[in-house]
Amino acid sequence: MNPGPRSFALRSTRVVTPNGVGPAIVVIESGKIQRVESIDVELATFVVDDLGDLVISPGVIDAHVHINEPGTNWEGFETATRAAAAGGVTTIVDMPLNSIPVTTDAIALAEKRSAAAGKCWVDVGFYGGLVPGNADQLPALIEAGVLGIKAFLCHSGLDEFPNATEQDLRAAMPLLARAGVPLLVHAELLTLSSPAVTDVRSFSQFVTSRPEQWELDAIELMIRLCREYRCPVHIVHLATSTALPIIAAAKQERLPITVETCPHYLFFDGTKISDGDTRFKCAPPIRTGEATLLFGGLLDGTIDTIGSDHSPCPLEMKSIDTGNFSTAWGGIASVQLTLSAVWTFLGKQGCHDLSLLSRWLAVAPAELVGLAHRKGKIAPGYDADLVVWDPDPTWTIQGDELFHRHNVTPYDGFTVSGKVTRTYVRGNLVFADGVHREQPIGQMLSRTPTKVLRISVAERINSWSEQAAREAFENCCAAPGWIEQMLKRCPFASDAEVVASASEIWWSLPREEWLAAFAAHPKIGDLESLQKKYRSTAGWASGEQASVAQARNDTLRDLARYNREYEERFGHIFIVCATGKSADEMLALLESRLSNEASTELNIAAAEQLKITLLRLEKLAA
Repeated sequence: MNPGPRSFALRSTRVVTPNGVGPAIVVIESGKIQRVESIDVELATFVVDDLGDLVISPGVIDAHVHINEPGTNWEGFETATRAAAAGGVTTIVDMPLNSIPVTTDAIALAEKRSAAAGKCWVDVGFYGGLVPGNADQLPALIEAGVLGIKAFLCHSGLDEFPNATEQDLRAAMPLLARAGVPLLVHAELLTLSSPAVTDVRSFSQFVTSRPEQWELDAIELMIRLCREYRCPVHIVHLATSTALPIIAAAKQERLPITVETCPHYLFFDGTKISDGDTRFKCAPPIRTGEATLLFGGLLDGTIDTIGSDHSPCPLEMKSIDTGNFSTAWGGIASVQLTLSAVWTFLGKQGCHDLSLLSRWLAVAPAELVGLAHRKGKIAPGYDADLVVWDPDPTWTIQGDELFHRHNVTPYDGFTVSGKVTRTYVRGNLVFADGVHREQPIGQMLSRTPTKVLRISVAERINSWSEQAAREAFENCCAAPGWIEQMLKRCPFASDAEVVASASEIWWSLPREEWLAAFAAHPKIGDLESLQKKYRSTAGWASGEQASVAQARNDTLRDLARYNREYEERFGHIFIVCATGKSADEMLALLESRLSNEASTELNIAAAEQLKITLLRLEKLAA
């Protein structure tokens, strides 16, 4: 049997820690990193394995993998995780489609976990899926521990996983925002017709059949919705550099948006892809001349992570014999190759920064999927997920020597730099010198959501008379049109339907309705009028501005002064969801928003009003 984690230490002249790269000893006990010591410290009670100049990096976290089990023979947990371990990957996160059933409810998630049990060589997490009509399933998926929710904005290639519409996104994003769970988006939106394909073997025609504008329009939509809901949004597999400016601008706004690109968009830039070579088919497609610009996006932080988008299939599904890009499955098998492929690309760019490499392959992915408290760093208290590798040797990839189930990969025959020597998962040595150790020890990972609406909200609303429901809705939002439409939607089948209806109705209202809702609020800091306006919910209202009661007199005077200036400029009072914010934080927000254009500020105020409304809807169950 594979021994469990024990007490030992690894010494190297190149250890990648949060403080940089340098000589160190990594001390491991019971599967955790106990401490990181100076390289010359004597450790009498630990066996120290001297690795010389080999690099010790945090294990790669691949947050974009299609394992395709249960229900297909496309890959599977055993082969995918064996390949991952051989490539220095210690955690993978499985996408919710290409399996039967797709992971769009908690029952399907349980089936997937059952299929994975006892087969995984590395730790595995799971995403749930957003498809039309399943927003009411998201709370159960989130509570079951999914690491994120995945949606397509175009056809996924599978009828059982149709693309989400803007209405579906609006139904889901308030829930995800409340839970602090990211929405991962395949960002291609079919907003314009693509050129007709006259030669199904032509790679260039395949590329032009999926225009860059599809990516741009999809990303612009997601930025707009992210701005409205403040839901964490993660754009997967960015392939076009033309989107970088709008993403950078969104990040300047401090919107919770992150971006991934993939090794194949970097590594194959400049490669002459032959007509009929369907091994290279993926969506979005690989475009010439993009890699250097995408690399710039990685360097400046516009792009956060690199994920393999490992999407294998049997040989016959790639239409290798006909070279038909129209019928070939789109996807690239590569989970074993990410570290070497990215390191090789970086070398061609003149970059040999091991800290940056770990940032893109470990630290940022851990942050994305809610595992940053235990994975992604070589630091005390973290899981001892480590890859020991030599960045210098070159080797030629042979598809039939990889551990994926199927050996179809466009990397076949290419020479790369960087060779994995060992992989440790929570202190367990799972791969060493080309051999897997005895048995799989991977665990299934869950995310703890920050908060999720409970079903009792819908049940409580449904139990009331029309008059009682009207009064409750008035306390949540004073826009008459919103109240009437919410009453018409009763009864509600679930909390997701309550949230979706509240959001959809709010954003459909004219400006006058928004202003009516704003007018019902007191000015920030005016606690006495707050309680007068909301007599039946005085506890809620004072709680929402609780920090103001302890504010300094000079802060209160500044709030009053800027409130007057704001109202004169925009014609309505300053609206902010004050829950959890200090008086000084609200003052800073008020001052910063005074410089906005009127239309921009109106939309920000509307988004803040919706946050307040959703918070108060939840309190109806209290």
